[in-house]
Amino acid sequence: MEDSLVIQARRIAGDFLLEQVKTSYQIIGKGNVNKVCVVETESRKVVVRMNDKGTYPNFIKEKWCAEQASAVGTTGPEVLSIGIADETAYMIQSFIDGDNGLDSMVLKSWRICQTHSFDSSERIRGKSD
Repeated sequence: MEDSLVIQARRIAGDFLLEQVKTSYQIIGKGNVNKVCVVETESRKVVVRMNDKGTYPNFIKEKWCAEQASAVGTTGPEVLSIGIADETAYMIQSFIDGDNGLDSMVLKSWRICQTHSFDSSERIRGKSD
């Protein structure tokens, strides 16, 4: 049986895309604030981020921030829609294939280099042994 969260994400995305949903699933363990699902129709794959309706102003701000970042050439998912449905604030974003930042080996390598660089600079300045 499908979880009610995934069912709600399917409904929100299907109503926006005006298409029948083929597949959907929840992304678990990759964030702390929103409930996140991926929904796929015949022609589109989107991310539906959801939270209680009181967080809707945060989605407005995030949409504005994403638009500003895009305007200066920073790539990221496109915000397709924000709204409130059944006491739930939501944001629909385009799906971008790739690794989650928490899973990326590039990010882990960068963090190791950053940590090593910080430790070295502290030693040079005599703040650590």
